[in-house]
Amino acid sequence: GLDIAALPRNVAETLSQLRKQEDAVIDSALAQLNRAGCGGIKMLILEDEPLYRAAVRNTIRKSEELHRMLTLYEAKTVSDAVQLIEKEDIRYAIVDIDLGDKKNGFDFLAELRDKFPGVSAMVHSNRTLKEDFDKAAALGAKSFVPKPLAIEHLISFLLADMPPAGAGKKKVVFACDDDELARRCMGLALKSALKDAEILVFSNAEDLLAGFRELAT
Repeated sequence: GLDIAALPRNVAETLSQLRKQEDAVIDSALAQLNRAGCGGIKMLILEDEPLYRAAVRNTIRKSEELHRMLTLYEAKTVSDAVQLIEKEDIRYAIVDIDLGDKKNGFDFLAELRDKFPGVSAMVHSNRTLKEDFDKAAALGAKSFVPKPLAIEHLISFLLADMPPAGAGKKKVVFACDDDELARRCMGLALKSALKDAEILVFSNAEDLLAGFRELAT
């Protein structure tokens, strides 16, 4: 039977604590997107139901930070969605499968794969069959999430498309024969446009050659 003693004394308080923990995880993920320079994101939702399109808009608006960095475009049909992608620099797409049209979400995923390989797609559907998951993955979808769309799904979708930490990071080398000058170079670099670069400072020729050998490996 149910062990009453094992239940929390204050359910509301426990739920509030869990919500705070979830909010902290979301805030951390949003900060990570900000650090990665993910402002100006253009995202398309392909969905024939106005109610679900509105739900996605509301999910985005709930987060001031996410709303600031993301612009949402809406399409009801595959042809409308393709036209939007051709016109706008859209990088992400949320795709419903059943659109009440001749072409469905799978047809759109195929068009993305063949014509717009740079667009990342997430399927957002009430379908639950494994064959649907497998077909979406085979057509290039990054994820398959149920309706309604939660903000956690949206943020995970964006984070999954980010490059690994440090990828593409610039490396800048200063070679100085004076320790004090080397420290000044480092300080100036960190205060300038090079603040996101990996700064390597060497004060003698031997260390400089060793550093270049390390960069080459």
